[in-house]
Amino acid sequence: MPQRKPYKHEGGRLGDRVFQATGMSLSALVKLAVVLVACAAGIGFTVFYKDFARLGGNGLTGSAEGSSQGRVLDELKFVELSEIPAGFTEKIPVEQIAIVNSRISLGEELVRSGGQYSERATGILVKLYGELCRLQESTGINSERSYQKLAEFRKQAKLAGNEERVAEADFLRAFAATSRLTNHDEKVDFRFAADAVINLESKTLVNPTLLSRLYDAAIDLYESSPQQGDTAIYLSLLGDKLIASPIDSISNMGFNLKDYPQYGRLYRAIDKQAFTTRESKFELFRDLFETIEETPPQSLKTYKTTIRFFDELLNQSDVKYASYLTKRLGKAASLVSPKIKAYADSAIANINKRASIIGTTITLTGITADGEQLDLPSSQPTVLVIWDPRSEASAQYVKKLADSGRFDPWATNVLVASSMELSDDQHRAFSKRVPKYSVLDNAPARRLIQGLGVDRVPYMVTIDKDGKVIRFSSN
Repeated sequence: MPQRKPYKHEGGRLGDRVFQATGMSLSALVKLAVVLVACAAGIGFTVFYKDFARLGGNGLTGSAEGSSQGRVLDELKFVELSEIPAGFTEKIPVEQIAIVNSRISLGEELVRSGGQYSERATGILVKLYGELCRLQESTGINSERSYQKLAEFRKQAKLAGNEERVAEADFLRAFAATSRLTNHDEKVDFRFAADAVINLESKTLVNPTLLSRLYDAAIDLYESSPQQGDTAIYLSLLGDKLIASPIDSISNMGFNLKDYPQYGRLYRAIDKQAFTTRESKFELFRDLFETIEETPPQSLKTYKTTIRFFDELLNQSDVKYASYLTKRLGKAASLVSPKIKAYADSAIANINKRASIIGTTITLTGITADGEQLDLPSSQPTVLVIWDPRSEASAQYVKKLADSGRFDPWATNVLVASSMELSDDQHRAFSKRVPKYSVLDNAPARRLIQGLGVDRVPYMVTIDKDGKVIRFSSN
């Protein structure tokens, strides 16, 4: 692919025109510029500082006044360098590249000046060159020079003993190398990406936000790459680095990457839950458990997803199969980490508890948050909806359920139970959001959730008109 030259953003000459038109002194003009910049809240920095820099270069900066003006100019430059332009992420890549290049030019000016912002500008330049590498890779532009500049900054940081900057440069190279594989999938490209990952120090991988971006990029790469064998190896290498991170959430990402080549397709199938027949559901379970027993999952995500899938079996027709599969899942979990085994054991115990309740009759007693007495079962079926007030998504689930008209409140008793205790005011506020449903008071809600073995939200329990539990589900 021919090399494309990135666009370069240029500022205007407003400063020159104002200076010539007004005849103001340079000192007065600088003061005016500072006021205008402050009022503009970051808009038009490029216009002001570039023209002042030209004026300052005409022999005027040798004086004390020029020195002061130079400091003001450096400050203006550094402010613009530090800010992300509004709407940057919404722009097309070629426009993003132009903006990054303009910021790089600005940062290099500050570094060359050797002033008070030189060191901080160097730190920002590392980020900018890392981003430029990624953008160029994603658009097919030759990124060799950008990688070289990033390597130079890394070398300087290494010589200066700045290990944090070294780690950042290594991470940015690995991130860009992942983008590279989306457009180039030759062996040499995988070797380049593998080398970038091998250079990462696990102990410095401590920023979950940044690493989640790398994680997502790796997953997207696997999904889109025709070279899934090589990509799986790359995911495994990156996974090993993340697993060794001192941050649990990052370590979990690493285990997820190790599992993804085997279980990614099953995650998607389970999330869709679009079974046309009972046999299609059982077929997915057979496929899933064969994979689990051949290659026991390493990630908590895989076990959580699998356990969530058990809800498809917690009904009167399939409950025996659920009990059979929990034994197989428990055996597989015993072969991995104690943390996963502990989670799986607890979740399996609750699944078995719910399974044992299927077909049994329960009595619902207590009061609602409004003080009304419960005396169920009655002559109509009951649905118990369990939610978590700490989660807006959970609250929205209940609200959408109420608005959907799925359950006729005249034909079905709909009870809502909170997974945590609520104050009287909180009960009243939520009751107003779902006026057709009965919101349970704290004591009966807690008793039912514990007694039924429900360990996640939102969740639903279906009970027939005689008080017999016929189904557990998450939808």
